[in-house]
Amino acid sequence: MKNYKRIIHKSLPIALTAIFFTIFSAVALGQLPTNVPSPEAKPIDFFGSTSNIVLYVVIPIIVVILLILWRVRINKHNTKEDQ
Repeated sequence: MKNYKRIIHKSLPIALTAIFFTIFSAVALGQLPTNVPSPEAKPIDFFGSTSNIVLYVVIPIIVVILLILWRVRINKHNTKEDQ
């Protein structure tokens, strides 16, 4: 009988902690974040403005092309120095 009391006494805090986290995790996960638009909000019109297309599509493509050209030029320069 004493062994059962010892086991219960040692495992009671662990059991209570598990129950606490089980109950309150559903409450925490069920909340809607404050900075996220609600599901009823209309999506942003991406193609409605030319500046959006230039800013988010054209400029990154140009930057990637320039980066590739720059890396090719550096590699050519390094191979000429090695020879």
